[in-house]
Amino acid sequence: MACKVSLQSLLATLIAISVANNGNGSAQVAGRCIAYVRPATRIPSALLHVVPMPAWEQRKFVDFVEASGIRNKDNLQLESYSVSNDRGFVPQDEQFENGGTMRDADKTAYWIVEPGSFAYNPARINVGSIGYQSTRKNVIVSSLYEVFKTDRSCDDRFLWHWFKSSLFTKQIEMLQEGGVRLYFFFDKLQKSEIWMPNVDEQRIIGQQFDQLDSLITLHQRKRLWFAK
Repeated sequence: MACKVSLQSLLATLIAISVANNGNGSAQVAGRCIAYVRPATRIPSALLHVVPMPAWEQRKFVDFVEASGIRNKDNLQLESYSVSNDRGFVPQDEQFENGGTMRDADKTAYWIVEPGSFAYNPARINVGSIGYQSTRKNVIVSSLYEVFKTDRSCDDRFLWHWFKSSLFTKQIEMLQEGGVRLYFFFDKLQKSEIWMPNVDEQRIIGQQFDQLDSLITLHQRKRLWFAK
């Protein structure tokens, strides 16, 4: 029988691990994470800690992101990537058989994407087609993608988890435009709004959610093993 694990129990486990590894201070941060996602996940009040909350500021993306794609005008032979809705940045050779129809095409119009950049498909961002370039080399993506970086006031891991939340989905629904197909271009992202604490707090919260992701992956593997 498959083992079902609720988000509530995973969050409670995360707090317990935080206390064991880092003391109550880290548990308070985990509690803030829960408070932040609670509207979307209906976390019971019993899991919320009464802790001093740092100041959260509502900001527009235009204040801390900038377009960072560089035209591949010299046709550099960099590895071509795509952005999928479930795997993020994926080499085209893995995403498409034999690299797809654009394998041998002219790549001078492609964007060069540096490490530490985000890229997304404006026509498929509503289904999660966004990725983070975490390799140690420059890669290229289609000119159809939007490519951007954040400044030092934003932690990328914190922002990544926000992008995967219903909070970002609501921003897309409000700002996307088009007819038969809707688009969420970079100028719409710049108009989006987010509540965020100082960058040190962002960093800790991002790490907590990374840890939660690892717990979820572990429980999913256990469930598949027990289902055999």
